[in-house]
Amino acid sequence: MTEIPTLPIGPLDLLVKAALAPPPVAEAAWAEWRKGYALDETPWNEVRLLGAVAQRIGWLEPDADILPRIRGIQKFLYAQSQLCLVGAMGGLRILSEAGIPMLFIKGAGRVAVDDGIARERLVRDIDVLVPIARRDEACERLIAGGWHLRGYWQVLWRGFNSLAGHHGWSLSRGKGEIDLHHFSNNLNRLVGDDDGLWARNARVTWRGIEVHVPSATDNLLLAIMHGLRWSRDLNADWIIDGFRAMSTGAVDWALLLAEARRRRIATILHAGLSYLRQALGAPVPAETLDALKAMGTRRQWNEFHVYTRVSLPFNLQQNAAFLAMAVARSGETENPEARLQATISVGPPELQLGNWLTVDIAGVLQQGGTRLVVRLVNPAAPGTRLIGIIFILGMIFDCREAEVSDADGEGPSCSFTFVLHPRMLAGRGISRIALRITEAGSAPIIPWGNVNPEQ
Repeated sequence: MTEIPTLPIGPLDLLVKAALAPPPVAEAAWAEWRKGYALDETPWNEVRLLGAVAQRIGWLEPDADILPRIRGIQKFLYAQSQLCLVGAMGGLRILSEAGIPMLFIKGAGRVAVDDGIARERLVRDIDVLVPIARRDEACERLIAGGWHLRGYWQVLWRGFNSLAGHHGWSLSRGKGEIDLHHFSNNLNRLVGDDDGLWARNARVTWRGIEVHVPSATDNLLLAIMHGLRWSRDLNADWIIDGFRAMSTGAVDWALLLAEARRRRIATILHAGLSYLRQALGAPVPAETLDALKAMGTRRQWNEFHVYTRVSLPFNLQQNAAFLAMAVARSGETENPEARLQATISVGPPELQLGNWLTVDIAGVLQQGGTRLVVRLVNPAAPGTRLIGIIFILGMIFDCREAEVSDADGEGPSCSFTFVLHPRMLAGRGISRIALRITEAGSAPIIPWGNVNPEQ
């Protein structure tokens, strides 16, 4: 298998096997880890796995000299999880009392069914999916209840648009943290993508609150999606979640293939399931892997190659891989015809080179427009080369260069004609995008590489 940075290697791989693989493989992996690595030098992402290993330590190494410490680590992880769960209850009650449906995903979905899960898997936050139609209400109610968006970038981007190209917002209060999702994952962000997830859920009462939990198939899919997309810090919680989903015997492999095809995520699922089968002996049908491999595309692989290495694209080539798949998932072509265009003029005081502006494109999208012409009035001295970018968080839609001139004698101006992807933007519910104009060579083209909190 081609190296995938978000898959376990070395000591982390050994601990995963010790925690989850069949006994002969687990025993060999644990013996190798004990021989080659010292607990005092074990990094946090590996220490976290020792909670799962502790479940088996009685037969892996019953007379281990580090047994008391491993038991202590398990108790510590459980205590930390409980602090998070208790801290989140106030926010969850706010959403529950407002009648907002909550679908727990990832580790939270497992804990809602069995509180004991927190002994083998650290729960740092509660991932809650809410209906997209109530995303703003849910966020505003939490903020009114004393919860805060974590990080300036969230305040900034939510100000541009409540969807802002992201899949959720992270809010905290004290020890509690809630990841409030309006899409279940970062790659599938079209309205309707999660309809099946909602339809297949089960209702449970957890600590006096009614919540929804995913089916085993959806648990497996989401574990892989989140794990391989975001685990550059090499946490292996997703592997525990995915393995346990399969252990129920309730995974519908035909449904998983249908979701892979519909969501266009065959490549990432193939990589995750291949590891689970090869490393842990997980019961993944060979025909499922064959079907996923055949279903994958070069564009999916190009995207996969980028996001397993960087959280956001930091050059235009990386961005192109993200944009190509986002457009493909919407069913649109990369180069839509120029059917309609809208022109906006921007000048002082709104226009300040290097600052970000919000552009309302609702009217263009409603008419199926594919071009946005931005005319800059008196942006700089004639002859100045400018770069114009339209984007949302994590993705540039278009980047153009133009020269300021005074050809008509009415003062310096220049225009950018940007390409829009109306089906993708409308499908994501996005009606406003960000615009940034800079002098050529004066700043990085990728706009989120130098966010200034003062702007």
